[in-house]
Amino acid sequence: MAKLRVSYLLLLLSISAFSDGGSIGINYGRVANNLPPPSKVVELLKSQGFNRVKLYDTDSEVLTALANSGISVTVALPNGLLSSTAADQSFADNWVQTNIYQFYPATKIEAICVGNEVFADPNNMTKFLVPAMKNIHASLAKYSLDSAIKISSPVALTVLQSSYPSSSGSFKSELVEPVMKPMLDLLRQTGSYFMVNVYPFFAYTANSNDISLDYTLFKQNPGVVDSGNGLRYNSLFDAQVDAVFAALSALKYDDVKIVVTETGCPHWVIRTRLVQAMTMRPRIMVIWYAGSSPAVEPPYDHRINLTFFSSPCSTRMKKRVPHRRGTLAYFTPVSRRYTTYP
Repeated sequence: MAKLRVSYLLLLLSISAFSDGGSIGINYGRVANNLPPPSKVVELLKSQGFNRVKLYDTDSEVLTALANSGISVTVALPNGLLSSTAADQSFADNWVQTNIYQFYPATKIEAICVGNEVFADPNNMTKFLVPAMKNIHASLAKYSLDSAIKISSPVALTVLQSSYPSSSGSFKSELVEPVMKPMLDLLRQTGSYFMVNVYPFFAYTANSNDISLDYTLFKQNPGVVDSGNGLRYNSLFDAQVDAVFAALSALKYDDVKIVVTETGCPHWVIRTRLVQAMTMRPRIMVIWYAGSSPAVEPPYDHRINLTFFSSPCSTRMKKRVPHRRGTLAYFTPVSRRYTTYP
């Protein structure tokens, strides 16, 4: 039997990093079987009220379908192109001309993800990341698009050396000088934001004896008090995001805003227990869309500017779920919802 590959349609809740007001969007990936054509997907997004979408590539058919739709778009340069982009400015120029300039502004491209989880990539593309980001930004400047289109690169939460307690959050020491500081300098200089993928579910499955399921799924629970800052966190997601804020603050980059580019929980099995984890999504959307935050206390009160993407769509995960396969999908390939949102 052919292995079914997974598409991601991730919910995006934007508080203010992309815009001044909150908005709900979707992250649209196409690595799956039996997906509707891009034109139908755009119709679906508009019918559901989504005005923001994030892609995992720069597929011309998708970008054309999104033209004049009023939907703001984030695109991606794949990891496999990082070395060429870093080594050759003309390659970056051509990529921007072919994949960005010819579609903009009819297609409202607002950001470019230069690679994805590069530090976790087994091909070890880390040394190419910042040079590639700089070259893409320089290319945007040549077309006078550098003010309109932001660049960043989503990282996995494994970029942290410490995440518990949240106040001890720090980046892996071997990454700080060669890549983290140069990348954060670039994000600061260009007015961009730090992108990170946060999956409370994976932390839960690895430490289910110490982490409660209710704490993972935003359900009522006594919370966890951080021994370092005295704050009480009512969800694992909140605590993980604050660990990222703490890591940024430790390097004196607490002025750089965060975008959570992926988060979510599979529909069904965590070990032997059937879990309707989709309840996480409506809860997280209510909490963040209302403009609240992990713990609105100094020094992280700017966290209310957080933008985040939540859970994917289609029938099986690209990210392998421990213990059993499941889906983080929001829509099925035939456009049926797995859940609703408020």
